[in-house]
Amino acid sequence: MSKYLVSVDIGGSNIKSIIMKMEEDRAIFIDSILFKSIDKETNEENIIKFLDKHDITLNQIEKFILVGSGSSYYEDNFIGINAVKIDEFDAIGMGGSILAKKDEAIIVNIGTGTTIVYSNINENKYLIGTGLGGGCFSGMAKRFGIKFDTMAELFDILKNGDYHNVDLLIGDISKNNISTLSKDLTAANFAAYDKDASIGDNLSAMLNLITQNIGLIIKLAKENYCLSHNKDDIDIVLTGNFVSNQLVRKYFSEIESFTKQKYNYVDSKYSALATAIGAYEYYLIKMREAK
Repeated sequence: MSKYLVSVDIGGSNIKSIIMKMEEDRAIFIDSILFKSIDKETNEENIIKFLDKHDITLNQIEKFILVGSGSSYYEDNFIGINAVKIDEFDAIGMGGSILAKKDEAIIVNIGTGTTIVYSNINENKYLIGTGLGGGCFSGMAKRFGIKFDTMAELFDILKNGDYHNVDLLIGDISKNNISTLSKDLTAANFAAYDKDASIGDNLSAMLNLITQNIGLIIKLAKENYCLSHNKDDIDIVLTGNFVSNQLVRKYFSEIESFTKQKYNYVDSKYSALATAIGAYEYYLIKMREAK
């Protein structure tokens, strides 16, 4: 009977899972899923449906590999099957490094919030994090009274927005660039009141605020790590569900040019799955093979 490993990333907003079929000398990718996290019982039911879709029974599961904040609600089993919990920082570091094909990098996982991890082939070390991310974006939209059911709807409204109608720019307070700062850069988020600003403009300003500040935190984290470890440079890899969206990547490209930091992105279809993939790989390399 075929055996399977199922990695489940139980995040603050979404559940991400992958199924791997184990053969004697290799692992075969079967499928992946992403769905909104509702409650423990519903989440488990959705995983069972995911398995049923591929005619996989619970007694065919060698082990569930759990990661993410929601994994804290489980001990040594998941849906009655043996489970192992992987440290989230190890999973983030390994997933980003493997998908980006980097032996050493700073991995920035941007989901509900943002976690920044230094990773190399020997260790994964937490550097810093922030509550800015997809959860902040959707939460602010709700606070603004914007009606939406999915993030896709928000991005559809946002695509025609322009934060220049909402943010106070350097050019609004100075007729010249300030030192090396362009007049087009934001001087103060949401500080330019425009009664004609659209919903899309406000969403654009929200996304600009989030990506700007994450970008600055990345820059400081990288410079601090390089300074304290005598390194000239180190690659930056962005992963996570929020940054799988091409519009979000476009906004990050603006702060990338300002901070002079080059971002490496994993394939957008794997970005949201990076931590689940990292958890599986960590288990396979560090734990299963050590038995």
